[in-house]
Amino acid sequence: MQMGKKPCIYELRAKLATANAEFLDLYERHITQQLPIEPKLILEKLVLPMNAQCYFSYHQKLIAHIYGEKLIFNLSPQDFSTKPKIYCSLSSALCREFWGKTLKK
Repeated sequence: MQMGKKPCIYELRAKLATANAEFLDLYERHITQQLPIEPKLILEKLVLPMNAQCYFSYHQKLIAHIYGEKLIFNLSPQDFSTKPKIYCSLSSALCREFWGKTLKK
């Protein structure tokens, strides 16, 4: 069953929001309880494919695969030494669509 581009974007946005919340929790526990930083499990969950047309992959950058289009997300810092900021370039129409943003004129 094909879900379509908009539902795919909503599903990937929800997965990314969940991962961001898990990253925040991970870094809070690191600071308060001195636990080691292990982002691998969060990334592995994030890249579990939903279907062949709608999924994330990770190879130094997080890539959303949305029905033949790719949206590249940067992670900063790459070494996960602090909670990573995950973002795409708002100059990309697909990035704006992903976040539900419009260009202001």
